[in-house]
Amino acid sequence: MKKGAWHGALVAVGIATLPLLGACASSSGDDEVGGSVGGTVMGSLDVSGLGRLPGIRVTLGDQVSTLTDAEGAFRFSFVPQGVHEVTAQYRAYRYSGTAWARLEGDGAPVVNLVLQPNSSVGKTVGVLTPDDIPGVDAINIQDVVGYEGIVVLCDVENGFEVVDVSDPSAPTFLGGVFGDRNCEAAALDWPLLYCGWNLPSLQQGGIAVYSLADPATPVKLGETVTDNRVYGISLEGTALYAIGDAAFQVYDVTDPKAPSLLGSLPMGGEGVAHRWGYAFVATDGPVLTVVDVRDPSSPVVVWQSAETSSAVDCALDGTYVYVAADRLYQYDVRDPTDVRLVGVIDADDLEAQGAELGSGLNLEGLSASRGSVYLGAMFDGMVVVDYSDPHRPRFAWQTDEMVPFAMNVYVNGAYAYTASWTEGLRVVRRK
Repeated sequence: MKKGAWHGALVAVGIATLPLLGACASSSGDDEVGGSVGGTVMGSLDVSGLGRLPGIRVTLGDQVSTLTDAEGAFRFSFVPQGVHEVTAQYRAYRYSGTAWARLEGDGAPVVNLVLQPNSSVGKTVGVLTPDDIPGVDAINIQDVVGYEGIVVLCDVENGFEVVDVSDPSAPTFLGGVFGDRNCEAAALDWPLLYCGWNLPSLQQGGIAVYSLADPATPVKLGETVTDNRVYGISLEGTALYAIGDAAFQVYDVTDPKAPSLLGSLPMGGEGVAHRWGYAFVATDGPVLTVVDVRDPSSPVVVWQSAETSSAVDCALDGTYVYVAADRLYQYDVRDPTDVRLVGVIDADDLEAQGAELGSGLNLEGLSASRGSVYLGAMFDGMVVVDYSDPHRPRFAWQTDEMVPFAMNVYVNGAYAYTASWTEGLRVVRRK
């Protein structure tokens, strides 16, 4: 069963801060914040009911982070004077917390950060079923993308559906396209929607572009027709990367009315992500193929994995690419020409950590955001893995209700939107 592409995606609960004075135990993480001058912020982290744990990522401000050591301690050096927010989350927001450090003079504030459990994580808050979509008898949802209060469901049976999720508890069908091109995967650059489509009966596929300026009445702007049935796409500026049953393709979408094919390579696969002038492609055979696309008219394969399987999707988060195949693979892609396998997780690993999987890990799609990977597991709903410590992945949680035939996940804000093959859309609280 083919499906779609990757989509690129802190509510703190339980706050506890001790007086900012004293000294801190030794720390494994000592992150330099402000250069060669500034003070030090030290502290320890406790997970409510679990104690002090190693390998939990602690963030100072918006971007600078470090990991706790074996005693749960952390340290930031060269911190500018002022008040700084210290945050952390464990098991993909299943536990989270915030504290504040005031740095003034020569002081070295000590922060005791306590992460409290968040009971709302994993709860289904809203559902859209086929009965909520007028004019369709059956659906075949393969992918989901979104923008602010809108999500789009890629429906291979019909086309696509546009859904208002401004109230996550009451997703509402707005409009869609039916009976034109089907939609296997999508990329959204509001108000433009790019659909990867395929017609197996005609051995055809391509890219179709629609305007969602009025979400209730999408308007088709243009399309291409090739012999490559497209299963995954990713958009980078005016370049669009597509992977299908026969080729990896690069399109120029400067003119949405006339997307043009610039270059291609023979390969088959189902998911694609991009960064730094390279495309990371989930392929059949090697689970990950890296393509240099800096010259769009002449893409070049620069690396392929030794691991082999039929990969169904990939997602990029920081310097890591995660590939869904017969299991979940993690690769370090800091050097796209010399990619390193970091680790592999299978169903046995996740079940040993508490996941409830009925029949193995049947992956169909995934999304990654801030050290958490959200898996669309065909028979087990949405399963979340915490990669905040990239070398110590942990099963985090899964949906409270079994999401039937989970295919892919779009993450935005406090919610994860799960595409369900025959059932529609499930909105799940993620933090």
